Amino acid sequence: MLAVGVPQSPAAAADYYAGTSGKSGAALKKALHGIIATHVTMMNYSQVWAALKEADRDPAYPENVITLYTGASMPGAQHGSARTQRNRAYVWAKSHGDFDDGGTPSPAAPGNHTDADSWEPRDAVKGDVARTIFYMAVRYEGGDGGPDLEVDDATSRDKGPRIGRLSALLRWNAGDPPDHFERNRNEVIFSRYQHNRNPFIDHPEWVDAIFGTAQW
Repeated sequence: MLAVGVPQSPAAAADYYAGTSGKSGAALKKALHGIIATHVTMMNYSQVWAALKEADRDPAYPENVITLYTGASMPGAQHGSARTQRNRAYVWAKSHGDFDDGGTPSPAAPGNHTDADSWEPRDAVKGDVARTIFYMAVRYEGGDGGPDLEVDDATSRDKGPRIGRLSALLRWNAGDPPDHFERNRNEVIFSRYQHNRNPFIDHPEWVDAIFGTAQW
């Protein structure tokens, strides 16, 4: 049987985001950090694979998952580092460059483009990628011994706790709003595994409320 997340009721969603009403900018970012960094279930690598097998499940073929960058349906158990396997690459992966528009088409991932310092995902997941990056920037503020991750409007930078390009990510969030697949993924991760939510899937307008005030 296909297991799916159970969407939160409006009242439950309001309770989860209690304390955010009327806030924007740094105040909203701080409030959301306090929510999504609290009562989180940490997972080891094998548990992450199990979570992704359910969160990324292909609704048409329940034993398969939909890969992020290619959109291909692959067997959920077929993961690893081989070229024919699904690779659990990190979205915030500084060793592979920043995110921006442009570049040459990627032969291995149709619809994606790349150049010397950036990656442009296919149109269908541009917003998904942007909202993941914005989640990371709010979730990890350096207070628990981890890095303080931030988004800025630069590329061509050494590996570190900053990633760009902010202006591109803002456009991607606006141009590719959350769809059913992304919302269900958020529900599965919240209800069954990590027990926190990506607020920018529930409220994509909060991206501009926090990050759209940046000046460059």
